[in-house]
Amino acid sequence: MFKMKSLHYILLTALIISCGGQSEKDDKPANFIVSEVQMIELKTTKSQSTEGLTEIKDMANYYMKVCLKDPAVGKPIIDQEFRYDLNGKSQEIRTDYDGCFTWHGDISFSMLSCESYIEENFKIEGIGNYSGLINIPVFFNPTNKTAKAFMDGRYSRPEKMTAKNCVASNFRVENIQLNRVKNNSNLLFNLTMSPVLERAMIDGEKVKIPLKSYGEYEITAKILGDIQGETRILTQTKSKGSIHSERVRSDLAFEIPAVLSDSESNYRMEIEVKSLNQPELKSFVGMIKSNDIYFTQKEAITEVEDKIEAQAITEMDLTNKDLGLNTNIIKAKEIQLVSAEDIGDEFSQNKRKLLTLSTCFFNSLSQFGSEPVANQEVTVTQSEKKDKITLLQNTTSESGCIKFQYEIDYKLFEKRNWSEREI
Repeated sequence: MFKMKSLHYILLTALIISCGGQSEKDDKPANFIVSEVQMIELKTTKSQSTEGLTEIKDMANYYMKVCLKDPAVGKPIIDQEFRYDLNGKSQEIRTDYDGCFTWHGDISFSMLSCESYIEENFKIEGIGNYSGLINIPVFFNPTNKTAKAFMDGRYSRPEKMTAKNCVASNFRVENIQLNRVKNNSNLLFNLTMSPVLERAMIDGEKVKIPLKSYGEYEITAKILGDIQGETRILTQTKSKGSIHSERVRSDLAFEIPAVLSDSESNYRMEIEVKSLNQPELKSFVGMIKSNDIYFTQKEAITEVEDKIEAQAITEMDLTNKDLGLNTNIIKAKEIQLVSAEDIGDEFSQNKRKLLTLSTCFFNSLSQFGSEPVANQEVTVTQSEKKDKITLLQNTTSESGCIKFQYEIDYKLFEKRNWSEREI
């Protein structure tokens, strides 16, 4: 009886020891420690697989160093095998004579949102004379403009770790210059500007990153005016611009509007700029105000949240007599007599008078009619076919003026009167 009980006791004890030994092996902690995790270098770049502006990086290349120690003796673990895993990359390595190892890797991020930390889990496992697994949280800040580029999560953690409350980076254009090309049959403007990416940093500061690399931009421009108390699109155009000498340059060619604003001091030009290389960026929309349609005197551009919803001038509007259609923008000043002389037979009563005349053309849409229509070709016709008219110059001068001669017949002894002619 005693022998049987003793046998049962021995078997039960052996079973308990066996189970306990297996559990201890599964949960056995690492017999090494990670004494140092250090970021040696971190550089941002643009991955070859993505298109877009080169200043908008999406990849960080890092160079890491990790050192291990034996806790039993407090010395570096030299020439031993381990396996590490970080950001989905796993590799077997061997420690050097300082008990350390280094490696290169990369991590993706986005500059289209604010600066933030990216959390990763660094794992290292002993696979030779050392065993066990250690997990260490690490934090990367690829752009590290206002904060540390790397943190070992065992000792410090970022206060603002992720981009959960982040605002998107904003596309902006600065230093806009709008200059009209004068003496054109349309409204032609030269537009230059500097595109930037405005990005929020961890400390709340906003940093502007100039976008100087080659890129193409789509520009939509509208000239707005007030028609019978309602904002209307008087004329609009689209163009493309590209980077030259670190600035976007483009031409905006508007047709002359058929209807002008009721208020001469209330013209607005809405300019929308969209990056064709980085279409995920929200377009920039700005407004320029002027007191004339040529924007000779204008305010600085101001950014607006949304485009103005306005209706363009329609064919039906053009039948509305109350709108005051703008049918001819080039007008002539009063014709001046330069000289007059009789030509032909001096003894005949049928005479011919040679008049040398001049007039000057101006742009009626310019302020006070002060802009001459210079260097423009001129043709002339007359209402009376028997009269003769001759241009002394085929183009207007720099002051917008021309001279021409007009020959008209008259009888010497007839009563003086006015003869009406249309030129």
